[in-house]
Formats: sequence, C-alpha cells, structure tokens
Amino acid sequence: MKNLPVYIVIFISVLALNSCTSNCDTSVYYYAKVPVYGSIETLRKGFEIKGVQPMDTITQIVELDHAYFLEEKGKGVHVVDKINFTEPKRIAFISIPGYLSLEAINNTLYVGQATDLVSIDVSDLNSIQVEARISNVFNADYVKSDSFIVGYTEAYVRLILEDAHCAETHIMPENRSEIESQSVEPHVDLHITNNHLHACDNKNVSSFSISGGDLTFRASNSIVSGRNTGSPKINSTREFVAVGTPRSNIFLFQTDGSLSRVVSTFVSSPFICGNFYLFQNAAIYTDFRTSSNQNCNSQNTLHIHPINGLSQPFMPRQFPFTQPQSISIMDSSMLLCDGNAGFSLFDFKNPSTFNPDSDMFDEITTVHSAVSALSKERILIWGNDGLFYFNVEQPTNIRLITEIK
Repeated sequence: MKNLPVYIVIFISVLALNSCTSNCDTSVYYYAKVPVYGSIETLRKGFEIKGVQPMDTITQIVELDHAYFLEEKGKGVHVVDKINFTEPKRIAFISIPGYLSLEAINNTLYVGQATDLVSIDVSDLNSIQVEARISNVFNADYVKSDSFIVGYTEAYVRLILEDAHCAETHIMPENRSEIESQSVEPHVDLHITNNHLHACDNKNVSSFSISGGDLTFRASNSIVSGRNTGSPKINSTREFVAVGTPRSNIFLFQTDGSLSRVVSTFVSSPFICGNFYLFQNAAIYTDFRTSSNQNCNSQNTLHIHPINGLSQPFMPRQFPFTQPQSISIMDSSMLLCDGNAGFSLFDFKNPSTFNPDSDMFDEITTVHSAVSALSKERILIWGNDGLFYFNVEQPTNIRLITEIK
C-alpha cells in the first residue's frame, strides 16, 4: 500500500476496524421471571383434603346450597360449611397443586388444574373426593418434558446478542426494559351455561357436557387474535357465551356447547383493567388496576356497555368509584366490591338506565371488599380485613351476621 495516497490508507483502516468491532457478541444481564417446573403426574397426585389453612389472596367465591368455596390460585380451595346459616364455619382446605380456576353446580366442583379439567364430589363435606378427570386439554404451551409451570422466580439472566455491534451498542442492566417482555402465565377460566361447562385458556375455548360429576369433551375453538392480552374470562347470556377480555376481542359463541361462532365480535377499550360480566344485554366492566405491572390506564370506573342495543350501540356509560374490583349479580340485584370504600348493593333490573345515586339499596364502608358471593338473603365478602358474612333479606338494611375466622 506504499503507493496509495495517505487518505485512502486511512479510509481502508477505518473500514477494517469497523468490520472487526461490529461482528462480535455482547452479553446483556437483566432480571426476569424464570418459570419453575413441576412434574404433571406429581401435580395430579397431589390432591389432598387438609384442615383449615390461612387465607392469603382469594380471587373467586362460588356458592352451593350447603357451602361456599373460596379459590386461592396455585394452591386450592377453602371450604366454608353454611348448613347452619347463622354460624357458617371454615372446615377444610382442598389442596390442589397447579390449581387455576373453579366452577360449581349441584354437588360438584369443576376445577382447572394445570392442563386438566377435574370434577370433585362435595355432596358430603366430610368425604370430598375426585370424581372424574380429562387430561391435557389446557395450557399445552406451558408443558416441557412432562412438567408444568408451577411458579416463577426472579433471576439475573444473561442474554447473548449475536453480531451486536459491540463497539456501538451496550445495554446496561438498568436498561433491561429495552429487551425484556412480560410473560403471559398459565390460565384457565370456567363457566357453566345450559348444562355445559365452557373453559378457556390463553388460546382456546372448549366445551364439555356435564352430568353429575361425569365429563365429556364436546368442542374447541380458537380465541387468538392480534389484540389478545392473556387471561381471558367467560360469561354468558341466554343467547350466547362471551370469551375474551375488555382489552381485546370478546368472541361470541352459541350456548349449546357446539361453540359455533356468532357473527359479531365485541371489542372494547384497550385501556380497561379488570373483569367483565354479562347481564341482560349489557357487558359490565370493573375497571381497577390490581397490579402496577398492568399496562392500562385505569380510571377506577364501572363501565356498562350495551352489546346489542340499537339506541346506543357500543357506547359505554361510566360511573366513578374508589377501587371497583368485582361484582356479583343475583336476580335484579348487583353487589359491587369497591376495595377500601367497602361494598354497595344496587337495584340493577334495568342496566340501560342504571344510576348509582338513585339505585343504591345500601352500602357498608367499614370493611375492605375485593370479592363476594351474593345470594337472595346472604352475602359473603372477602377483603384485606378478612371474611365477613352479611344478611341482605332487607336490601335497604344490610346487617353483619359474623366474621368468619
């Protein structure tokens, strides 16, 4: 190169240096949720009836004539005997490793456990036992070598970026959000409609015929769309079954177990947090951010959204509350769990004209309220203050019966 001009030599040297430094690998370190796996067979064999256990976080309460059943995700179901309705008592805990969801009818509990649907006979609370099981119908994406995700741990992870232009690109651990995405966890939701059990995971909805504790698979359909955000819920009216989340598509299916798609698909706001419920011709959303990691713009409002009305199609009405977390509907009454503000009981016979100020029967503001079970005469309330039992025989005069320890 001795005969080349100096500026060309310099140019070639720079090119060589850049090509050297741009084809190396860079290691990036960051914290992430790392799944912990457990044997699926061990989970299936882990069903056990235990004595009363501490209650941590209750996410749903279902009611049968003789008992309440309170779900605790990942752990199992707390049992409250209410045969003596003036003195209900906690009597047992059904330990179900990999437990995800609960539904009940007559004397049978239906449980989503990891990949399986399980029926449990609870007709005799002193002899609770598994009745039937259909294996490997949910959460196929969370199975690895006959094991299933049973939890997560936080770990310091090394990620190698190949050909990372290491001379120009360097991602420090504190900038890990640039490359870390939040994972969608295993999920099952269950709902009984017209003697069929409908169940969904993050990708599919399935239907099962139920008779006593017997289970028979009927059909399955995809609920994957470009707006899916995970953890879809199921609810229903007389006309259709709805599956999805307020932040993504809500798919409508026939209620006969065939899972034939209804033509319309209901879409709501991408910013809503919380669950959705159906009553008459309205979808009701409790818009409350339960986690700082939720990517939403919660306004702590109750949304009432017509789904097939003609006068205001797809135009939600919104009502401000403190921390609207869940609702229970019985006949024409609606109970709203409002977090630190307690709970309120409303006349809800006409959702299209609902007004919280004029339609309130009564409210209790002295206990934190997160989830409830409402029947014609009683309410069971769970919140940060504990488990409370109320008399609502006179809706305008709610009275505390007892705190259940």
